[in-house]
Amino acid sequence: AKFDCDDSSDDEDSGNNDANDSEPNSKTNQREEASSWNDEISRLQKHLQNNEFSQLERRTMSENERIKGNDYYRAGEMEESIISYTKSIMLNPVNAKVYANRAQARIRMNELDLALQDCNEAIKLNPAYTKALARRGMILQKKGRYE
Repeated sequence: AKFDCDDSSDDEDSGNNDANDSEPNSKTNQREEASSWNDEISRLQKHLQNNEFSQLERRTMSENERIKGNDYYRAGEMEESIISYTKSIMLNPVNAKVYANRAQARIRMNELDLALQDCNEAIKLNPAYTKALARRGMILQKKGRYE
């Protein structure tokens, strides 16, 4: 069975203890990883700008990135899941579920403003998407915005 963070419990404990935070090189490693992810995103952007992929290839690649994002999410690797969901969105920007998945990972990272943007985009694409609506409500409540 495929994992989808939409189907997981929103308050599930990832089990990660962040043991790497005590290592002296962890900040350097984080910067290197961020640089690598930025390079990946930039390369993908160039390929997309040059129309190097057919629509079928884009949809297939997008689905593969969504699945990778779900796997990272399940493993408690939120940053990696966000990168995969971002690549999925770049390849196929009309899948509301991917925006909602990325929003959930961003909620776990306490990136509430970005999560709210993702929920709004998911709702724009699918106004009846209850998980995106519920997540948006939860974010607004956490931010003290009772609209």
